[in-house]
Amino acid sequence: MQCTNCIGTHKYAGIGNRETPAAIGQIMTQAAMRLALQGWILRSGEAKQKPGSAKDTVSADLAFEAGCDLINPRAKVIRVPTMGQAALDHAAQFHPNWSACSEHARYLHARNSLIMLGDWLDDPVRFVLCWTPGGAVTGGTGQALRIAAAYGIPVVNLAVQPVDALWSMLG
Repeated sequence: MQCTNCIGTHKYAGIGNRETPAAIGQIMTQAAMRLALQGWILRSGEAKQKPGSAKDTVSADLAFEAGCDLINPRAKVIRVPTMGQAALDHAAQFHPNWSACSEHARYLHARNSLIMLGDWLDDPVRFVLCWTPGGAVTGGTGQALRIAAAYGIPVVNLAVQPVDALWSMLG
């Protein structure tokens, strides 16, 4: 199912750690605003901040959503953990230790497949904008980054690249 009430056709993944530095979260919000103004559609996962997180951190997903909401709430497609078999099968291909994942963790990883490739796994995002600690391929964001690598989807990780790398990539 594609987003029928969205405003654009170009999609990007705005994802990252649930304990992203607040200053990076502000950059994410500003980037999401600018991208929404240009007609880009955010795909993200609504990952909430961890309970007990440091006060100077934010959820990357929610920072991106906030930027879209300020410009146009229809400029986003938010995916929740899914039990869809196709997404689960797809996610299993990219996780280094699928058998160790709980059922809930598998649903979270399947959500990443939908964020990266759309509801039918045939509509990849044009790029990923994210933050991970030290730029590492780790956690749920790591799952999305492994998918991006396999599909040749460009990634701008704000832990190791400035947001200007995104604007240069987009022209």
